[in-house]
Amino acid sequence: KYNEMMFNPVGSLVGAGIKTFLLESSRVVSQQQGEKNYHVFYELLAGMDEEVLDRLMLDRDASYKLLHSSGAQPLVEGSPEANKLASQFEELKTALETFVSEDVQNE
Repeated sequence: KYNEMMFNPVGSLVGAGIKTFLLESSRVVSQQQGEKNYHVFYELLAGMDEEVLDRLMLDRDASYKLLHSSGAQPLVEGSPEANKLASQFEELKTALETFVSEDVQNE
């Protein structure tokens, strides 16, 4: 289950609810050949500043078991897909600023 909150354009809460979400355990531990999972991690690797990645001991070019065990390859920096994911990460950061300041996000 997860909480869903709806806000109006000025940021006031206008509705909320609880949604039931079925998490398929088979998709958590493995994916089909070439399938991606945990999309936010692809976005993070593509869009996060190099300094922050270093602090988190992450490498944009590394192959991580969680992300690449199904045969998916690490992103090629500057590729259209990497640029799209970096843009999506920026959108996520902007959305999070509704709840958490950018300074806190970067800590």
